[in-house]
Amino acid sequence: MRGLCDIVTAAGAELVGIGCAVEQGFQGGGDRLRAAGYDLQSLAIIESALNPNAVSRVGAVGMWQFMIKTAKSYGLEVNSLVDERRDPFKSADAAARYLTDLYNIFGDWNLAVSAYNCGPGNVNKAIRRSGSRNYWDIYRYLPRETRGYVPAFVGSMYAMKYSKDYGLSAGPMMLPAQVEPGRPVFVPLPQPPFPADQ
Repeated sequence: MRGLCDIVTAAGAELVGIGCAVEQGFQGGGDRLRAAGYDLQSLAIIESALNPNAVSRVGAVGMWQFMIKTAKSYGLEVNSLVDERRDPFKSADAAARYLTDLYNIFGDWNLAVSAYNCGPGNVNKAIRRSGSRNYWDIYRYLPRETRGYVPAFVGSMYAMKYSKDYGLSAGPMMLPAQVEPGRPVFVPLPQPPFPADQ
């Protein structure tokens, strides 16, 4: 775990600054994640290294790595002209709603986070095979990539939450004001206080 924290904190002020943008996007989700607090926002670090243009080998896109079907089911527009999976604010709102739904299905944040990575079907299969709803009991039945997902999430969450302890603070950054294929318009993002400061 320490190695991951070192990697995340080595990214410096830019990572913390983009983390503030993720926080703003999550605020669009209203009270949906109030019970979980700020920490779930760290999933975007694991999903895409906070890159709104990231594309996975299986076709997941954006900071939150949505597949087309899931993106559309959470209200994101995806077509040949627009791909809102790349919009940091709209995709963060969709991620907040999706994570809330996963929590409502599983009743446990570790299982919800695992399902975000490998899908609820794989988590249900692991639960059936293990006979338990405890993350560490189903761990060996999860897909290989997902086994490292919750520990990686905990590492990124720790690094973001305790960034001041590592001497990091939000630095200036630019994010697309509008997202269109080949035509992003970049504007400075106002820097809110980092949640750990509040």
